[in-house]
Amino acid sequence: MEKDKIQKFLANHIPFSFLKEEELKILIQNATIQKFERGETILHAGEAPVKYLYVLYDGLIFLLTDSQIVERIKPGEAFGIVSIISGTPVRLDVFAEEDSTCILIPREDFKKVFDLNKNFSTYYVSLLERRLTTLYKLYKEELVRLPERYPTISKVGDILTRDAVLCFPDTSIQDAVNLMYKEKVGSIVVVDKEKKPLGIITARDLRKIIAEKIDLSQPVSKVMSSPIVYINEDRAIYEAYFLQTSKSLNHLVVVDAANKVKGVVTAKDLMVAMEPTFSLSVLSKRITRTNKIEELKKIHQQTLNVIISLLNRGVGFSEMAELFSEINDMFTRRVLEIVEKKLMDESSWKPVRYVWVVAGSGGRREQILRTDQDNAIIYDDTVDEKGEKFLEELANLTNEYLAELGIPKCKANYMASNPEWRKSLEEWKKYFSSWIRFPDGDNLVRLALFLDLRPVYGDESLAQTLKTYVLDKIDTRSVRSIANMVANLASPISFFGRIKYGEKGLDIKLYGLFPISTGIKSLTVEAKSPITNTLERIDFLVDKEVLTRKIGDELKETYQFLSTLRLKHQLTQILKGEEPDNYLKPSELTELEENILKECFRVVSDHQKFLISKFGLIT
Repeated sequence: MEKDKIQKFLANHIPFSFLKEEELKILIQNATIQKFERGETILHAGEAPVKYLYVLYDGLIFLLTDSQIVERIKPGEAFGIVSIISGTPVRLDVFAEEDSTCILIPREDFKKVFDLNKNFSTYYVSLLERRLTTLYKLYKEELVRLPERYPTISKVGDILTRDAVLCFPDTSIQDAVNLMYKEKVGSIVVVDKEKKPLGIITARDLRKIIAEKIDLSQPVSKVMSSPIVYINEDRAIYEAYFLQTSKSLNHLVVVDAANKVKGVVTAKDLMVAMEPTFSLSVLSKRITRTNKIEELKKIHQQTLNVIISLLNRGVGFSEMAELFSEINDMFTRRVLEIVEKKLMDESSWKPVRYVWVVAGSGGRREQILRTDQDNAIIYDDTVDEKGEKFLEELANLTNEYLAELGIPKCKANYMASNPEWRKSLEEWKKYFSSWIRFPDGDNLVRLALFLDLRPVYGDESLAQTLKTYVLDKIDTRSVRSIANMVANLASPISFFGRIKYGEKGLDIKLYGLFPISTGIKSLTVEAKSPITNTLERIDFLVDKEVLTRKIGDELKETYQFLSTLRLKHQLTQILKGEEPDNYLKPSELTELEENILKECFRVVSDHQKFLISKFGLIT
């Protein structure tokens, strides 16, 4: 076989595709071709360290231990890796299931390239050590290519250009004014002795002080704006932007992990940082200003286009999901405000004490493109029949308007327009008590769904009161039942180590995302934590030493990778005008994606085993 043909073949397969042309030439300069007949044993377990890296060109190779098949090698994949890297004897029997042709690369040439190319060596070492985190990082570096500065991945601390100008509460107004003038800043932060923020004075405040002829010898504590709104330096820039716009702030104080003042960002700073997504910034403002559903619908369509653009730029799933959840929340809040006004204008009804909540992926802030509606209403126990009628009309209109915007109705009817999911606080408590007492069938499904509820609009204390009640009532039996929902789900990996796609494809939600989110939910609820986001729940469990840091990192990377694949799949369907689903086809995946996907299902399987062991579940 010609050298050029060998080079072209290798260049089309991971991890050889990571190599530069000159590195590939090193591999093939002394490479040879060897054919093996069906039934021939290529390597025997216990043999001396191999002299070659074997890459299958065509045919089928099995790896066996004690006559049991542990892996099937397909064209483009290599074997003999452990022995050639570590210099140890062969660990497995290697058997030709079909007539096969292999490319044999001398050990010395392989090791030379192994030392030259970091990504090449990282791939093999990570695969051997089953380090999914490193593989996922490699995947992002090679295929996603994230922009260096982007509002969804850059931190607020990244745009701080100078230290904040500070003063103490007993500083006189005159001294504060002089300090602002000297430092040429538009604000001064009032702090305590530990540099924790107490208030802020801005140039706008000074104009008011002068206009009202306030005594400048008074302490700044008399005129400062307080309590102060601040954000941690490690939060994403877009979060600062939403906080700044929702609170109508010109100056936003930035603090460190100890809540000590680090600096101040202005509205202008944030707009400059948001420039790549300026259209999204404009659209978010338009959401809060329009009073017409038809206009909201157009804005929603434009917002989706911006989100698709962000995704194509390589923004990570967790950032995208949080961003899209915030956008959906903004639409929901605005629709509710419009509906409330419409109903009050048409009648003499007054607003009642209620809260609109979302559940499922929306409650976990993990919504993706065109997610459906999972929502409900919790209202105060004192609401009378007239108030209930008001909420009925509000729920019906809101669900209809959201559907018009392009947020589909829930097929299972988990929506506030369904009287079953529009109840008083006391009735919701009874619901949960019943679900917890009898955690099976529909009760179990509903318990798992609404444990993720999150308030979006209205009196949030109602939701918090219910959450506190539920976490107090939750018991071991119900938690075990939630874990049991996913602990015994069959793996989509075949006996030969291949992915079973099925006629429709691979249901990535059922076999990947669902086992992780639900299993992690059971562990977090058992610990009485109100956290709903899956990644944050994992961090919580690591902090509580329920999970090790290594296992936590692998679960997080797995969840994000699976979510990214689903998002990519659904985006492709939407662009084709198709209804998005969860079924991945093998033709959609690159070789690296498929390799990582198999490792992900190994992580899922280990997670299931952990749940079985921890809760004593029957397999």
